[in-house]
Amino acid sequence: DYFVVGTDEHKRSLEAFLKEYDCFVPHIAAIPPGAIPEDKLKSKSERRRGSIISASRLSPRKGIDILIKSVIKAHEQNPIINLDIYGSGDDGYTSYLQNIVKDTGADDYIHFKGRCNLEKIYPHYELFASFSLWETFGLSLMEAVGDGLAMVGLDVRYGNRLFIHQDENGYLVDFDIETDFQNKDKLCERTAAAIVKIFEDDNRLKKFHENSYKIAEEYKEHVIESKWMKLVKNISKLNPSNLIS
Repeated sequence: DYFVVGTDEHKRSLEAFLKEYDCFVPHIAAIPPGAIPEDKLKSKSERRRGSIISASRLSPRKGIDILIKSVIKAHEQNPIINLDIYGSGDDGYTSYLQNIVKDTGADDYIHFKGRCNLEKIYPHYELFASFSLWETFGLSLMEAVGDGLAMVGLDVRYGNRLFIHQDENGYLVDFDIETDFQNKDKLCERTAAAIVKIFEDDNRLKKFHENSYKIAEEYKEHVIESKWMKLVKNISKLNPSNLIS
């Protein structure tokens, strides 16, 4: 009776796709596949100055090479900028990333942290970076705004556009996969400029942190629960016999 997708943009995209191929368009609900705990409080931890965190699988789709090259360029302009990369992945790609860092002498400010529970780690950082080529939702982005981090990422669907609000809690960098993926140097210049800009103004950065906390309110458990309750009630109206007591 229903399709469930993670975001409103995904819902609109699926509806358009089904119509394009003359398919039946079912009821589609947009419900995030995760939630921020109700007892989540604003962090009192001291955020390390100039600190950036990424959290994802280490795979080409996640654009970690773009992130590393961008941070190297940004660090040249602002030496306090540093990056910690959390996650693991393909050994070959991981070695490729590590060699970029080693060959450019960036291993004193770019570190690979491996996989770990990030619940108490996010609050120590100022900026979350997502240079993924696309995100279906982006649970790590949701967790980052829940801990009040400023955000930067490529302007791609769906997760980045959901959690990165331009000039409110960070910056979306223009991206066209056909042209930019063939010329990563120019792309890295734009992403590096966005990173440098975020750390230029401490007051603006603090405002970004506060705005991320506000955005996170839309993903608290009670909000997501209400979306599921609405879905269940709508299904029961369509066909009461389907409702399990």
